Amino acid sequence: MRNTVSMNVVRGIMNRVAIPHTDLLAAPLALGTANLGVNVSEEEGKRILDRFVGQGGNLIDTARVYSDWIPGEKNRSERILGDWLAERKARDRVLISTKGGHPFLPPCADTVPRLAPAQLDEDISGSLKSLRAETIDLYWLHRDDPALPVGPIMDSLHRFQKSGRIRFYAASNWTPERMEEANAYAYGCGYDGFVASQVEWNPGVFHRLPGGDPTMLNFSAGFLRLHRETGLAAIPYASQAGGYFSKRSRDAGSVSGSPYDTPENRALHAVLAEIAEELRFSMTQVVLAYLWSHPFPVIPIVGCRTLEQLNDSLSAAGCRLPEEAMFKINRLINLNG
Repeated sequence: MRNTVSMNVVRGIMNRVAIPHTDLLAAPLALGTANLGVNVSEEEGKRILDRFVGQGGNLIDTARVYSDWIPGEKNRSERILGDWLAERKARDRVLISTKGGHPFLPPCADTVPRLAPAQLDEDISGSLKSLRAETIDLYWLHRDDPALPVGPIMDSLHRFQKSGRIRFYAASNWTPERMEEANAYAYGCGYDGFVASQVEWNPGVFHRLPGGDPTMLNFSAGFLRLHRETGLAAIPYASQAGGYFSKRSRDAGSVSGSPYDTPENRALHAVLAEIAEELRFSMTQVVLAYLWSHPFPVIPIVGCRTLEQLNDSLSAAGCRLPEEAMFKINRLINLNG
């Protein structure tokens, strides 16, 4: 029998997390939509959205380029989300989080982020049209271009905010140093600055195999310092390591091709399993509770492909780990101290 005492899902309402430097109140889990219209059909995607919001979820994370890596309709994921918002008349019940500034994907591929004022303007206009929205609650720069000075980028974001097209803005896959530089400039001008960071973060990310998109950043000691010192919210993607730890608990052979399947993460899995047994938690609860047990706001993004996966993730809402468990995990990933 699994632990349910520490869950804050009561009659479909999850406790809210205040995102510092904003008036946004989000549920502790965000729903990612990178799979929407890709390997999740429109119909199934809308059922997942219904379930998420029905259980008190309200932060839905998307991006202008989501789905553009497959042939056919561009910006499909944003459009499906926009259709759902209109059909359910749900705009006032959710917080829209979307991203722009990403290089174009094939067949019009480029490698340079699109962070010029006119390019960001184009992305924001496109997102508002696809989402059928008048404003975006949390707008992310999907990538950084370190060759550009931060000043003009932050000036542009501030103008978009003042016009009412976006409410707050944040940085995805920006280094801690660039975020600090950007916010120092913004604060000096009286702007809000970035209010959150989005990078890949889960207990196994520190020992995953290299590879993939080099512009996608992993959580590190530098990010830990940034969030501890500033209190900025962390809203990580890949928060469950693609289900690696849960899948390994069921069938170790099923994860042999995972980039997380390293000797270090096998050892980490053993420790997580011990903690799960001791606390009577599921593996999903342990993995997500690890993120929530930090001294700054963390809102993990879960990219569920089925209602079963969503229900599993929702079961973790409100779980926390004791200090001793956090120490054991951090000792293995070299984050104590």
